[in-house]
Amino acid sequence: MKKGKSNIDKPDSPPIVLEFSRIFQKIDAQIHELHLCSSEDFLGLNADFKKYYKQSKLISDNANEIIHYLKETVTGDMLGDLKNLYRDLQLIQLNFSKHLEKSIVLLNRIFSLLETLFLPVKNLSQDLMTLKFLLANLNINNTTLKAVFGNNFDQLTAEYNRVINEFKINCYQNELNLSNLKDQVKKTLNTFESISEKNIQDLDLIINHIHYGIILFAEKHEEISRQIPELTGKTKNTYKSIANIITNLQYHDIIRQKMEHVQKTQKNVLNELKYATDGNGLEEFLVKTRDIANLQSAQLIHANKEYQQAIEIITEKFIAIGDDMATISGLCKDISASQKDSNELDLQGLLDKFKDSANVLNHYVKAGDSFTNHIDSMSVSINKASGTITGFADVIKSLKQITSDTIKYFSSVKTGDKHIEKSLFQLSALSEDVIKFETTIQNVFKTIKGIEQEILLDIQDHVKNTKKTISFKLAADNLNSIIYALNNKNSLIKNLLESNFSISAEISKEIRESIGRIRYYEFFEKVIVDIIGEFNLVSSRIKSELKLQPENRAEDLDSLKGIYTMASEHAIHDSYVAQVEDISDPLSKKDSDIEEDDSNIELF
Repeated sequence: MKKGKSNIDKPDSPPIVLEFSRIFQKIDAQIHELHLCSSEDFLGLNADFKKYYKQSKLISDNANEIIHYLKETVTGDMLGDLKNLYRDLQLIQLNFSKHLEKSIVLLNRIFSLLETLFLPVKNLSQDLMTLKFLLANLNINNTTLKAVFGNNFDQLTAEYNRVINEFKINCYQNELNLSNLKDQVKKTLNTFESISEKNIQDLDLIINHIHYGIILFAEKHEEISRQIPELTGKTKNTYKSIANIITNLQYHDIIRQKMEHVQKTQKNVLNELKYATDGNGLEEFLVKTRDIANLQSAQLIHANKEYQQAIEIITEKFIAIGDDMATISGLCKDISASQKDSNELDLQGLLDKFKDSANVLNHYVKAGDSFTNHIDSMSVSINKASGTITGFADVIKSLKQITSDTIKYFSSVKTGDKHIEKSLFQLSALSEDVIKFETTIQNVFKTIKGIEQEILLDIQDHVKNTKKTISFKLAADNLNSIIYALNNKNSLIKNLLESNFSISAEISKEIRESIGRIRYYEFFEKVIVDIIGEFNLVSSRIKSELKLQPENRAEDLDSLKGIYTMASEHAIHDSYVAQVEDISDPLSKKDSDIEEDDSNIELF
């Protein structure tokens, strides 16, 4: 309404008309201020609502993603991969343990056989030294032999010493090779036994971790299935709250229309005041003005009541949205967390277990390489020792020949020397001992070679079985692949949870701040008292001026109903005309009709 001096303020108007004109102009300005205040409140709430709607939708979307990721994890390919890995690791453990234990048994046999070679090797070396000593003794003490055989004796003993020295060199190398082989077997045995001891504990631990993952996935699937209805219910509640907020935000237009109707009624009254003079229907006009003032008071009171109800519902639903979002975030956390009072995610705990398992599996990959390397090194040592032992055959042949020639040569001459006969007997006996010990060494080493072949064949069988099933390397790769996928899912879920908690905390805080920004309540209390007081002043001035009885009513108020567009306004009007005592709430028995009527108003 334009401000300034009204065209009804003319000198010939009665004083009471001028007074009412100023009062209605003031009321019009105050209603305008009320409307501006309510508009600011509703526009602010509408802006906040748009923000909360986006945030609540984001939380709901995040919650759905969390559920999707968890459900996909516990029911999708990862669960199948986990079950396959669990089965494969059990098979790996069985095959590897069987292979390792057999290797340990065979290595123990080799080590025991090498232990038995200690005395034959030492005795062989000792007998060779004794042979050499015996020849030296013959050479020094038996002048008869020298006298009889001359240079032939020296040649014979020199050849004998050459054969013995060659045998000694072979024995020394053989003893060195056997010692190295024994050390290599012992080292390999210790390594295998260490792997075996850890194998029982570590592989069991890995299998238990994988089994834990399968059980966890089953539990999570059950928990998700159980929690989805509650999450769905909270989401539906949020949508209902949003719908209620939208409906009540539209009440701003209804309230605005009602205030405009009050202002339009006053404008009509002001226009009629132009023609109200002392002799021109003043009394009838004043009665009508009084009734209009009372009606306006009732309309404003009811408009305020509707405003309050709308604000109460909006704030209530704002808070409900905040609570539902916090609940949804909490439910997502409960589904994802290992314990309700813990911030650690279940997937994170499982991820840590899998990473530990991957480290152990990597150790077994290295152990497999170490196993092969140890066997290869042992085979090299066996072959080296085998070479020197095989070389004994040629030397033994030479020893047999020289011993036979020596005895035959000395026996061809009858010296009658008992000492010579005794020496020749000892020479023959020592040679036989050397041959016997060499045969023992050959037989033992033949057994060792046979065991080595058994170990190598077992390794070949293990490699074939591994190709048919799965190796430690492939199992480790599969586990690392699961860890990679699980880590990605865990990071996504963690980020979504953090986002939800941050948003829900922000919503809860901002909702309370939004409610605190509503000014209408405080403003209305100050302004409405003035407006109703001014309406009452109009009514009382008319009563005083004309001395009217309360039952006197203007006969024609029907024209006002044409201004009203809502059922609530019509109800207040009809109640006043019908002399309803409680004019401030004439709608108690007609709420459903009014709501139906008001719901048909075209809103913004």
